[in-house]
Amino acid sequence: MDTQNKKNVRTPFILAGCGIIAVLMLCGIAAALGAGGAWLAAKQVNRVFDRVTTQIVTGLQANQAKVVPVHGLVEIQGAGGEWTVLNQESLIEPGQTVRTGELSQAQLIFYDGSQTSLGPNSEVSVDKLDFREEDQRRVVELTQQAGESTHDVAHSSNKGSLYAVHTPAGTGVAKGTQFSVSVTPDQATRFNVLEGVVAVTGMEETTQVEAGQATIIVIGQSPSDPALFITGEGVVTQTGDVWVIAGQTFNLHPATVVVGNPQVGDIVFVEGRQNADGTRLADFILLVRKSPTNDFTLTGEVTEIGETAWTVSGQSVTITDTTNIEAGIMEGNQVRVEGIILESGELLAEKITLLSQESGLPFEFEGVVQEINTDHWLISGVEIGVYTGTMIQAGLVVSDLVQVTGRIQEDGTWLADQIKLALDETRSFEITGPIESMSPWKVAGITFETRDWTEISENLQEGELVRVEGQIQPDGTWLAFEIQRVVDLPYPFFVLVGRVISIDPWVVNGIPLNVTEDTIIIGDIIPGTLVRVEINILPDGSWQVLRIISLEDFGHVPVCMHVFATVVSVDGNIVHLLGWPDVTWNGSVSEEGDEDSEDGELTPNSLIQIYLCIDEEGNITIVYITLVTPGNPEVQPPLEGEKVAVCHKPGHKKGGHTLIIGAPAVPAHLAHGDTLGACQP
Repeated sequence: MDTQNKKNVRTPFILAGCGIIAVLMLCGIAAALGAGGAWLAAKQVNRVFDRVTTQIVTGLQANQAKVVPVHGLVEIQGAGGEWTVLNQESLIEPGQTVRTGELSQAQLIFYDGSQTSLGPNSEVSVDKLDFREEDQRRVVELTQQAGESTHDVAHSSNKGSLYAVHTPAGTGVAKGTQFSVSVTPDQATRFNVLEGVVAVTGMEETTQVEAGQATIIVIGQSPSDPALFITGEGVVTQTGDVWVIAGQTFNLHPATVVVGNPQVGDIVFVEGRQNADGTRLADFILLVRKSPTNDFTLTGEVTEIGETAWTVSGQSVTITDTTNIEAGIMEGNQVRVEGIILESGELLAEKITLLSQESGLPFEFEGVVQEINTDHWLISGVEIGVYTGTMIQAGLVVSDLVQVTGRIQEDGTWLADQIKLALDETRSFEITGPIESMSPWKVAGITFETRDWTEISENLQEGELVRVEGQIQPDGTWLAFEIQRVVDLPYPFFVLVGRVISIDPWVVNGIPLNVTEDTIIIGDIIPGTLVRVEINILPDGSWQVLRIISLEDFGHVPVCMHVFATVVSVDGNIVHLLGWPDVTWNGSVSEEGDEDSEDGELTPNSLIQIYLCIDEEGNITIVYITLVTPGNPEVQPPLEGEKVAVCHKPGHKKGGHTLIIGAPAVPAHLAHGDTLGACQP
């Protein structure tokens, strides 16, 4: 993997705006965390040492401010209470309010050069504005009702100057200072000071918050004692009242905001405070990327379309009511299937996309609607062309979060095939196009951010065609999870992400892999390592493992899993499994559905479910073995690498369908009801 093309910044927790002593204190206590992850942190880090000095902004009067839409949906409230969408700079006066939508940012610039940056879903009203040039007296009073903001306050020599931010819970007053304000959904307020001092008042009590410190105010309470504030990004290994993120422990409190429902194994951004006794409090936890464990991508020909399952290149994929299937797909079409590998070994399809030969390069993303016109829409800053064939869901309005699919034409225009309301708020995207820049990354006119854990094909060059997948962050920036070279690989092609169970032989997520000397292995890999496996499915149904790549930045998260395997033979307490290392098992075997029973018997061709756990050192412990299907002595167990006939859906009213598949795929098929051997007439 090419790490030279990444933002490969390894730092301890980021302390924004603090003095050198405070920085050293934190550097000594924190494990390595990747930088960045949220709009507020990015603003804080970028402005740590930028002092704003008084600089009169031309074109403004002393009682005016300039509103600059950075991107996304920005609105201003008029005197009559109506809201107007801003797509260009505008002036605002006391009594007016600015708000931002999802995936949006805006900036307020004041007469003396002071600036306020608004993050997504924020609302700020301008209460007072005044500036006397003769004595440099400046008055700015704002009220923040929701969201996030950062403030760069120009230095003023006049002691009567005032820069104040009021919130539902309290007020912060500053001079020549840089600080941020966050108002949570329950209207608690957090002040983070990057430079200078901010006097924070709540319930008539005032606390002086210095650079590198933070305080939080809950409505009806006084400000908390100032504490060092910390930010960082890393893998979650524990949740609950106490979280462990990148090896660091954080206590939650009633005002902690957790966004995105992160789970163990996911990457999150965390912002919080460190108390004098060394304990850490998490104020804000944001899901940055869900763990890719158990993900798969399969490309190939559709050979069967059923109500609950499709067959693509000999692989059965389960279909549910929530599977997003592109319209018009028929048997014989080439498709890409994306989804997750279930504990049973089933491939559960989440999305099936037609790999058509239409002109243009495909795109798909979720964004906020800013403009609706006859021939084009503006969605999260991207102009999207529409035509008579574009399918547009009825009732869509400005501010809706929508999913857009289409193709980028040769002239660079984005043409929509479909615009519909987004069913969830994953804000995912997938763009295909040539690389325009690699520092920063820019593809098809879109600039992307990357992280240490972004998967990037090796030795990419400007001009190469790539597919970029990721998620649009709350502030509207596009964060790439993968930047993969688009190559003319023969169909079908299979990519899976999972935990390594064994490397001699190779087993990933319970799936045996026929690794040869031609397989490229990247990274230090032991049992428990999260890996990406790229597989070419050959015409005879066998799997050619092309590459196995360690996703080391997701760490070794202790994990337990159910996996399926086929018994080849039993020799005392040694169980020989198809494509697996031998298992030593002195315990009993239970029947499926009753782990307390001891009636199971392992025989050749038995399908078993193994519940195992892998610790951080890669040690494997088998907890129990369950017999799923007794062996059929009339059918010989398949050998590694040979083709195998299975009866797919034997209970179907048509009598099932015989598939010829590679041996590694056998356990997954047997696990959801298929049987070894051809279907009987």
